[in-house]
Amino acid sequence: NLTFDLINKNPLLKNLVLWYQRIGSEGVTNTDKNGFLIDFINTITNNLTKSGNHFRYSDKIKYFALSLYILGGKLAYEFIRLNILGSLPGLTMLSILILNSNLKISEAEFRFDQL
Repeated sequence: NLTFDLINKNPLLKNLVLWYQRIGSEGVTNTDKNGFLIDFINTITNNLTKSGNHFRYSDKIKYFALSLYILGGKLAYEFIRLNILGSLPGLTMLSILILNSNLKISEAEFRFDQL
């Protein structure tokens, strides 16, 4: 129901519409390849319309955020989170995810049995 003028005046919106059209035309097999990207874009667009304390994240985004935090560190994670508003959960949520996993992450501790 969007007008063509609105879409054409906003290059980001125009590119998103074109990208979603291309993904829709390629079929189900492409959703496996672009599943995370679709979820990431949907998370950002959904969260931008809400206030900061009502942001919601899917499990894929939470696991990605946790991996980014572990591999990149606190500063890298915060840099990305603050520059892409609504894309990644805050550090409090990550702490809760780590505590709820019942896994204590310790440096130089090998856990071959859990692998």
